[in-house]
Amino acid sequence: MQWQPNAKLVAIKRRAQLLAAIRRFFAERNVLEVETPLLCAHSVTDPYIASIAVSNAINPHQHPHYYLQTSPEYAMKRVLAAYGSELGDGIYQLSKAFRQDSCSARHNPEFTLLEWYRPGFTLNALIDEVAQLLTAVYAQSGQTLVIHRLSYQGLFESVLGLNPHTASVAELLLCAKPWLPQQYDELDKKDVLELLFSFAIEPTLLVYPALFVTDYPECMAALAQLQHDSDYVTASRFELYLNGMEVANGYHELTDVATHVRRFTADQTRRCALGLPAIDIDQRFVAAMAAGLPACSGVALGVDRLLMALFGNTIQEVLVFSFDHA
Repeated sequence: MQWQPNAKLVAIKRRAQLLAAIRRFFAERNVLEVETPLLCAHSVTDPYIASIAVSNAINPHQHPHYYLQTSPEYAMKRVLAAYGSELGDGIYQLSKAFRQDSCSARHNPEFTLLEWYRPGFTLNALIDEVAQLLTAVYAQSGQTLVIHRLSYQGLFESVLGLNPHTASVAELLLCAKPWLPQQYDELDKKDVLELLFSFAIEPTLLVYPALFVTDYPECMAALAQLQHDSDYVTASRFELYLNGMEVANGYHELTDVATHVRRFTADQTRRCALGLPAIDIDQRFVAAMAAGLPACSGVALGVDRLLMALFGNTIQEVLVFSFDHA
């Protein structure tokens, strides 16, 4: 039986140095560190994010289950809605997060997230700040980083010859045929786009040490605002890839409460169609959005994956104890 840590001592020290560098970065920018609960009465309705439910033995009649949080997003936005301009330059959190996905070289059910929100920032300003953070932590490790930026459409057209905004589901399914599951009748456009991106496009991203992918299709907006300033309606969001591995996901945050509720309700309908467990809408979060979320942009960045990209390790090698040895 293995009782020793997964990570070597040098990896444990590297993690400590990275966390210290992150805190210095935000202290220099007057961004406030906050701490929110890991265990909450609600979780995200997103049908593609699997929460871990925990039986509530303390007050089961009120909430039979609590949920280990998949990110601190909802709680942090409640803080933003409550204090607004009093928070000055925004908030950040270094937090554990949990998702009920299989263990792999890139994923552990318990992981570390860095999440931050910057009031008044455009999405481009946030991308610039993420790039500044990357440059700083890579420099601390004696490395330089070449950063690229491409649109989601540009990647699809160069790799697959399809415009993801205008392509029909039938066209996308034809292109995705080599990777389709046996039963694919329930797949919608978002599902097929995700499939194509994972199997056809992500392998080509290995050539980019760092790549920001921008301007996602409208159907992939999640909690991002929509942009109407191009030929197509696009989601005002980005994802960051380091050596072909997704590391961060950022939004120009949605602020309209009615749109939030419509998207949550659509999530619930989709969960039902897919036979997934029902997740109630978090009414505390809805009330916070009704009170008013300041205009802001926010991002969640996987700290474990950043360590992996910096030092060429699997996730098990950068965790003190992985899931199988916890």
